[in-house]
Amino acid sequence: TLKRHARLFKIVTPINVDRFEELLASHPNRPYVDSVVIALRKGFWPWAINLPWYPATHDEARRRTGTPRSSERRAFLRKQLNEEIKAKRYSQPFGERLLPGLYCMPMVVSQSSGKLRVINDHAAGNFSLNSRIPEEETSVKNDDINALAYVLR
Repeated sequence: TLKRHARLFKIVTPINVDRFEELLASHPNRPYVDSVVIALRKGFWPWAINLPWYPATHDEARRRTGTPRSSERRAFLRKQLNEEIKAKRYSQPFGERLLPGLYCMPMVVSQSSGKLRVINDHAAGNFSLNSRIPEEETSVKNDDINALAYVLR
């Protein structure tokens, strides 16, 4: 699926990967640095393991009542989706059926400190994306670039 539909999986990052690699040339943990550089160029599939009892595709979002009830939240979700598509962080729609190997996780509109935000729930359901990552393999707070920078030191 990744090779056949590469247009759906663009790698978008604000990091200048060549410069990043240059700055870490003398880093003592070469395998780790090399894995991060490759991931920044080809995409992050960190730590995920294929579990034979997991389905080839899974649509958790359809199993949930994910459409926000209020018109304000629906409009906010649509606006955020359009911004992500425009910035190429989300792919354009490609149909109703998931391609082999794809999982669709629910998105939730949440309100924190009076501000709406979209949350991609990677922990939802029995076949969640997070359930494919062994806990002992992780140590980075995934939504914090400062945590990544700290680990890379």
